[in-house]
Amino acid sequence: MAVAAATLTVLCENTAGRAGLRGEWGLSVWIDTGQHRVLFDAGEATACAHNAREMGVDLSAADAVVLSHGHYDHTGGLAEVLPLLPRVPIYLHPGTLQSRYAKAGDISVNPSEVRDIGMPAAARAHLENADLRYVEAPTEVVPGIWTTGAIPRLDPTEGPGGVGALDPGLTQPDPVVDDMAVWLETEAGILIVLGCAHAGVINTVRLVETMKRGLPITGLIGGTHLRAVSPERMEATIECLRTLPLSMLAACHCTGPKEAFQLQTAFPEQFVPMNAGSILRFPLATASS
Repeated sequence: MAVAAATLTVLCENTAGRAGLRGEWGLSVWIDTGQHRVLFDAGEATACAHNAREMGVDLSAADAVVLSHGHYDHTGGLAEVLPLLPRVPIYLHPGTLQSRYAKAGDISVNPSEVRDIGMPAAARAHLENADLRYVEAPTEVVPGIWTTGAIPRLDPTEGPGGVGALDPGLTQPDPVVDDMAVWLETEAGILIVLGCAHAGVINTVRLVETMKRGLPITGLIGGTHLRAVSPERMEATIECLRTLPLSMLAACHCTGPKEAFQLQTAFPEQFVPMNAGSILRFPLATASS
């Protein structure tokens, strides 16, 4: 079922678009089709709930929550957000709750320099009695909004997609198998919303293409995890996006400023800014802050 249109309100991003809003390292997007509302990620800490209040977004109207993966900057805000929501289904990959760690300094000198980058304990506590829906394959969350489930890592330029490790000793690389995106089916085409794209932008696009049922992919927004990637991967990503009839491209959060500029240069007519406070109306290729 394709919806007529959708409005996406960015509740959390690294930067804030206007006074009174909070920027923090993370991402959260409120997706409203007019009939259903989905919260995609919850940011790192306080920005999501604070900015929702400032912008007049009624989080109690949510029909579902989708978590893109289990890193702190996408799940930490659940501690403040979930008490504001009714008991709605929370869609997540089974790997979202696993422990994960990253290097914070020279651990050979000081083992305490390892930091926990998984879902914070306060957020986990709020999931104990929640309606958790574990998904590993493409799943319709509400009519017209889907989550990808686990994304096959098929493109050789994108690698395994890992960051950090699954153990405090940093001996077990974390492939972030729980990375998921969501996509919206509108009358004008498909919009893909990325959390961090640890599975890769190309791999995500290719998966959605297998599910699009004749609809073109005309929009892609969110974190692309292209920061500091090889020139070969960047060029492959741009070439993949050039095969799509894009009307909207908004890369933020973990994309990296240089890489975002490269995307804007490659797609000057389609690229729109995206930060906390941005309102993206799809299929319209415009945004306001």
